[in-house]
Amino acid sequence: MNGLKVTGKINRQTSRIMSKPRCGNSDIGQPHTPNGNRQKRDTSETFETTLNGNKWKSRRLTWRLSQYSNKIYWQDQQNILDKIFSMWSVPSPLQIHHTSNTPDIDISFARWIHGDGNYNAFDGKGRMLAHAYGPGYGPLAGDIHFDNDEEWATKKNLRKEHAKDFFPIALHEAGHSLGLPHSTSKHAVMYPIYKGFEPDLTLDVDDVNKLQSIYGSNPNFVLRQTKKKEEFDEIEESMNNKPAICRLNIKDVFYDSGYPVPTRRLLQKAPYNPQAVVYLQEYNRLYIFKGYIIWRYTNMKLDTGYPKKIDSIFPEPPVAAVNIYDRRGRSRVFLFGRKYFWGWNYVTELITGSTMLINSFWRDFPDDIDAAVRWKDGMIYAFKGQKYYKVSEHSRTVLPGYPKYFGPSWIGGPCGTSDK
Repeated sequence: MNGLKVTGKINRQTSRIMSKPRCGNSDIGQPHTPNGNRQKRDTSETFETTLNGNKWKSRRLTWRLSQYSNKIYWQDQQNILDKIFSMWSVPSPLQIHHTSNTPDIDISFARWIHGDGNYNAFDGKGRMLAHAYGPGYGPLAGDIHFDNDEEWATKKNLRKEHAKDFFPIALHEAGHSLGLPHSTSKHAVMYPIYKGFEPDLTLDVDDVNKLQSIYGSNPNFVLRQTKKKEEFDEIEESMNNKPAICRLNIKDVFYDSGYPVPTRRLLQKAPYNPQAVVYLQEYNRLYIFKGYIIWRYTNMKLDTGYPKKIDSIFPEPPVAAVNIYDRRGRSRVFLFGRKYFWGWNYVTELITGSTMLINSFWRDFPDDIDAAVRWKDGMIYAFKGQKYYKVSEHSRTVLPGYPKYFGPSWIGGPCGTSDK
């Protein structure tokens, strides 16, 4: 299922796959529909068995969220579910709508044993995230269950450690509700392993082909397939055989003449896991932020009086910083938190101007970034995990073809090279 090389040993790649969060459905066979102990509508005439598995007879289906999670605002849960069922409807003749009555697809958040047999019990926070049942007989046909012990979040609020993005997981489970099995394609929504936050996630060609093999196609639908996920996955696989430094987070290394070394090897008393870093070329001065503490280096030497506590009352701890030059070529520093960004005067070390919501100004800026920099090409590069985004300073949008894997582009050397 995961394309692992058969070695006869549990090596690092195998252990890594086995430890990742995933869907609770089996990888073999069709989505199952065991009998449960809850009352539901009569499904005896609602499905049929085909060569491709079970499918709903009716092209008009309904869904309802009967038990909400306390981890996400209830309206966000409704909006996400409405969006994901629309995504599955568009390529096919299906029409899937919300109802306040007894639905075809009942959706709920639950914990541990939750009414569909002890063998389907959730496992608390950790590996099993959700499961779903395909079309069929019985009171659970089509139902979707999410483990409410997980730290559920939306892309607007993926701040907590181990947070799980509700959108891609719900999109995956809805595919099971329509009769789709797991896919061996790592680019597909129906791939069983959770891959984390994926901006601009859409159905893959593998998902669409399997959906249309069951229900037929919508003649007005045109699949617009990008190469972003495929490109990233291929590079990620090749990086497994590269030196460990190629897989580091962007903040763990310092870049000097294009080659990375650990930050603390070059900068005296530099903090572990710095939050935001910005460089002023005209002063040969480097600022590092962590929480509400600031370090200042001139010519790579720690300045007297630093590190010290920040005097300004920031709206939140900065996690990234960008130096954007004005029309006269003077540096203007902007600090980014998880939700807001603001100007910062590097002379007075005080806030300048107003505080703004990141998403209201930078329309396609990724949420919860790790670092950012304005490069010599005039573009802003935002880093998140091992990916990076190329952002136009003028249109404030992410350029097509991004995100990309930052290792080959930014570290170079032993990690390979590719264009930024």
